[in-house]
Amino acid sequence: MAYVDDPPRKRSREISRDDLPYYSRREYLRYFGENWQPGQHVTFLGPSGRGKTRLAFQMLLAVLRRFPNLRAIILHGKIKNRDQTILDYSRRSSMPITTRFPVRGPIARHKVRKSQGMILRPLAKPGDDSEEENAILRAEYKKAIHHGYTSSRKKPIIIVADEAHQTHDDLKLRKNCEGPLMRGRPVCSMWSLLQRGRYVSMHVYDQAEWLLIFYDPDRDNQRRYSEIGDVDASEIIELTRQLKTKTVADGSTISEALLFRRSGNQLAIVGI
Repeated sequence: MAYVDDPPRKRSREISRDDLPYYSRREYLRYFGENWQPGQHVTFLGPSGRGKTRLAFQMLLAVLRRFPNLRAIILHGKIKNRDQTILDYSRRSSMPITTRFPVRGPIARHKVRKSQGMILRPLAKPGDDSEEENAILRAEYKKAIHHGYTSSRKKPIIIVADEAHQTHDDLKLRKNCEGPLMRGRPVCSMWSLLQRGRYVSMHVYDQAEWLLIFYDPDRDNQRRYSEIGDVDASEIIELTRQLKTKTVADGSTISEALLFRRSGNQLAIVGI
């Protein structure tokens, strides 16, 4: 396995973003909505504030419109009202936000019949004991992952791990997440959003059909690009260095994304 510190391969010329197709955000969402299939895993790699959650929910809405029987379970790692993006998309998609996963009955109960899924977040007021809080959250996430993994073909599920490193590492649910990643098709799709890519299972990288990689100068995170397979890690690093960034009102630096689609080894740039 080659890491980014290894000598780069010799090329006739340095790879450039100009060599790749470019999608505006609207063009990409249309393309993704038309081509994604139930059970295909999606991975988003990049630091906090790059725009991963916003793009993930835009992609989610694109496929929910196409598949009326599809439901989404969002494993949302932040406490109540901490992420405005989550609140906005909860309203737009009719996804209720809850601290408990319903163990009986379908996700969309009669009182939320039009719901397209649910957003599962930590307690509204976490106690002083973080270990106790994590134990509660771990149990709820575990039930949700099991529900998605055992769903029927007629009711495909997308599980979105909004803070995948928290789910895999802090809550010690790596093995639970690996089930859908390795054997979820064509029913259960795992979408993983990563800030700290070195703390998660390698299957997040090598089982994803779609990978969206944002600008990230962290070399420890870059070292794991080699686990993606089917693409040169050094090329990914060089291309992500060329991604354009933009500072937004809340002070975050969002960026374009480098798209890698495993089918056909396709690379492209997705606009902000």
